[in-house]
Amino acid sequence: MKLNLILGVAFIVFTILVVVVGYFVLPDTLVMQMTVSGDVGTVMSKPLGLALLGGLGIIAGAFTIGNKDKDKQYRSYMILLIMTILFVMTYVFNL
Repeated sequence: MKLNLILGVAFIVFTILVVVVGYFVLPDTLVMQMTVSGDVGTVMSKPLGLALLGGLGIIAGAFTIGNKDKDKQYRSYMILLIMTILFVMTYVFNL
């Protein structure tokens, strides 16, 4: 239980930092999806894209904090891992 609280709060803080840094570093339009051929698929404006990622990150952190089922804690950790991969991919596609 204590580990979930620490990880959840740390991930929410990490999400806020990633969004704030991204607002200053990333370009005005964000590539959110690539096609199979490597071309740009879906683009979003920076505020909308960062708000979407930030909202999902905060929800993931809150889910981790609220997860009380000890047998299925791996779900929380997988969600945090997937969100971290999404953050990294957003930066890699746009820088």
